[in-house]
Amino acid sequence: MFLRVRNPRGTSVLPLNIVLHGNSMFGSGSVGSKLAALLPSAIVTESSIGNATLTGLGGSYSLNANFSTDVHANFVASGRTNRVYVWEGIDEINDHSGTAASCYASHQTYVNTAKANGWQVFVCTIVATTEFPELQSIRDGCDTLLRADAAGGTGVGDFYADVRMQDASDLTYFDAGGIHLTSAGGDVCAGILAAIP
Repeated sequence: MFLRVRNPRGTSVLPLNIVLHGNSMFGSGSVGSKLAALLPSAIVTESSIGNATLTGLGGSYSLNANFSTDVHANFVASGRTNRVYVWEGIDEINDHSGTAASCYASHQTYVNTAKANGWQVFVCTIVATTEFPELQSIRDGCDTLLRADAAGGTGVGDFYADVRMQDASDLTYFDAGGIHLTSAGGDVCAGILAAIP
């Protein structure tokens, strides 16, 4: 099973309100619609709001404003457990001055803001790409840090732990650009998220 839940008490007992927040990663492979089909009692929204400011999980932007105004203000639902999955692409690592520690720190900032707004927040590991070979070791380092404690969040959607997400030259799961997902790749990621309690 390719998930890690840091705090079992975070397990949902109310119906879920799920927001998938990431630049273009969730959109490729139609992860949102596939997850909605797997979790029919949940509201699932693929958020394009704030994607410009999400790039690099904020870069020089205010993550407070990004989450509070772009996610919470638009998608919070009463009577449900509000949960956000945040997924960064490898090309955004450059926005963290190119280090695993700064990539992880930006995730921490996002997590803290989401939690302060009352959301469960799951960070997703960064998957393979055929581009940006100079960023692969940084990606591995950031993923290792995220797995250790979910950047203080509720848990981890560990996409990269699945062998199908480790070879971006495999056109079954990745498109020809070597970054985004095919429909089959979307099935993999939606299945991983659907298995999280």
